[in-house]
Amino acid sequence: MESIQLYPNPTTSILNLSSETKINKIEVVNIYGKIVKVTKETSFSIEELSAGAYFAIISTDNNKHPLRFVKQ
Repeated sequence: MESIQLYPNPTTSILNLSSETKINKIEVVNIYGKIVKVTKETSFSIEELSAGAYFAIISTDNNKHPLRFVKQ
Protein backbone atom coordinates (compact mmCIF):
# COMPACT_ATOMS: atom_id res chain seq x y z
CA MET A 1 0.00 0.00 0.00
CA GLU A 2 1.36 3.39 -0.98
CA SER A 3 1.38 6.04 1.72
CA ILE A 4 0.69 9.57 0.51
CA GLN A 5 0.20 12.53 2.85
CA LEU A 6 -1.48 15.80 1.84
CA TYR A 7 -1.08 18.79 4.15
CA PRO A 8 -2.10 21.25 5.48
CA ASN A 9 -5.77 20.48 5.15
CA PRO A 10 -7.64 22.79 5.10
CA THR A 11 -5.27 25.27 3.46
CA THR A 12 -5.35 28.80 2.12
CA SER A 13 -2.42 28.97 -0.28
CA ILE A 14 0.12 26.12 -0.42
CA LEU A 15 -0.54 22.38 -0.64
CA ASN A 16 2.21 19.88 0.19
CA LEU A 17 2.45 16.18 -0.59
CA SER A 18 4.78 13.56 0.78
CA SER A 19 5.04 10.07 -0.61
CA GLU A 20 7.22 7.00 -0.25
CA THR A 21 6.78 6.36 -3.98
CA LYS A 22 7.47 8.57 -6.99
CA ILE A 23 4.63 10.92 -7.90
CA ASN A 24 4.22 11.23 -11.67
CA LYS A 25 1.40 13.77 -11.82
CA ILE A 26 -1.05 15.65 -9.60
CA GLU A 27 -4.40 16.74 -10.98
CA VAL A 28 -6.52 19.08 -8.87
CA VAL A 29 -10.20 18.47 -9.62
CA ASN A 30 -13.16 20.57 -8.46
CA ILE A 31 -16.44 19.12 -7.17
CA TYR A 32 -17.83 19.12 -10.73
CA GLY A 33 -15.04 16.86 -11.98
CA LYS A 34 -13.22 19.61 -13.91
CA ILE A 35 -9.41 19.56 -13.79
CA VAL A 36 -8.39 23.01 -12.53
CA LYS A 37 -4.63 22.46 -12.10
CA VAL A 38 -1.99 19.93 -13.19
CA THR A 39 1.50 19.76 -11.70
CA LYS A 40 4.38 17.43 -10.91
CA GLU A 41 5.54 19.50 -7.92
CA THR A 42 4.98 18.09 -4.42
CA SER A 43 4.57 21.61 -3.02
CA PHE A 44 2.45 24.01 -5.04
CA SER A 45 0.26 27.10 -4.77
CA ILE A 46 -3.52 26.90 -4.92
CA GLU A 47 -4.07 30.62 -4.26
CA GLU A 48 -5.85 31.02 -7.62
CA LEU A 49 -8.56 28.51 -6.67
CA SER A 50 -11.88 29.57 -5.16
CA ALA A 51 -12.71 28.47 -1.64
CA GLY A 52 -14.27 25.01 -1.51
CA ALA A 53 -13.66 21.28 -1.62
CA TYR A 54 -11.32 19.68 -4.18
CA PHE A 55 -9.64 16.38 -4.93
CA ALA A 56 -5.95 15.97 -5.63
CA ILE A 57 -5.63 12.93 -7.93
CA ILE A 58 -2.12 11.62 -7.29
CA SER A 59 -0.75 9.44 -10.11
CA THR A 60 2.06 7.03 -9.25
CA ASP A 61 3.51 4.21 -11.34
CA ASN A 62 0.98 1.77 -9.88
CA ASN A 63 -2.18 3.67 -8.99
CA LYS A 64 -4.21 6.85 -8.82
CA HIS A 65 -4.99 8.14 -5.35
CA PRO A 66 -7.82 10.67 -4.85
CA LEU A 67 -7.23 12.80 -1.77
CA ARG A 68 -9.82 15.36 -0.68
CA PHE A 69 -8.76 18.78 0.57
CA VAL A 70 -10.42 22.09 1.38
CA LYS A 71 -9.31 25.51 0.17
CA GLN A 72 -10.36 28.19 2.67
